[in-house]
Amino acid sequence: MNAHGDNLRGVNPPEGDPPADGAPVSGTVVEDRAPYLEGLTANQEAALLALMSEPTVLKAAEKAGVASRTIYKWLESDERFARAYRAARRQTFVHAMTMTQRYAPMAIQALAKIMTDSAAPASARVSAANGILNFARDSIELDDLAERVKALEQAANPTPPPTHAMPPPTPPAAEEPQRRAA
Repeated sequence: MNAHGDNLRGVNPPEGDPPADGAPVSGTVVEDRAPYLEGLTANQEAALLALMSEPTVLKAAEKAGVASRTIYKWLESDERFARAYRAARRQTFVHAMTMTQRYAPMAIQALAKIMTDSAAPASARVSAANGILNFARDSIELDDLAERVKALEQAANPTPPPTHAMPPPTPPAAEEPQRRAA
């Protein structure tokens, strides 16, 4: 909120230069606002965002300017808030997993560098080698598991033949009697 009590979260400034004093300027609504925030009050939205950035409910409540009992009440009895909280947690987890995938090649390179560094302590080289082997094994196991699940799904839901297939050609013998009758 600004000094006038206007909630400026979710607002883009208008085109052009920002004010010289750096004060926020109201403008158009941001279109990429998380859909799970829809329907929440300003206090609930602030509490949800604080829950995602603070280590405890108490600290989140202080940051959001609401009582911790209120947050607990929303989590327990307000389905919209609880659903939004679960969606925000899922989105945060997906983002974290994306980051791990981004840095996985660098992590493997770091482990490989340690593993092959003759000046590194033997315990560090062994630990790096174990990390690489465990990662490789887990990768193979996940691939195998994915194939097994796919096979089970196909067995449980056999797909019918495509409907766009052409019918088999009519044998020539079936056409002969029709020509003789004419």
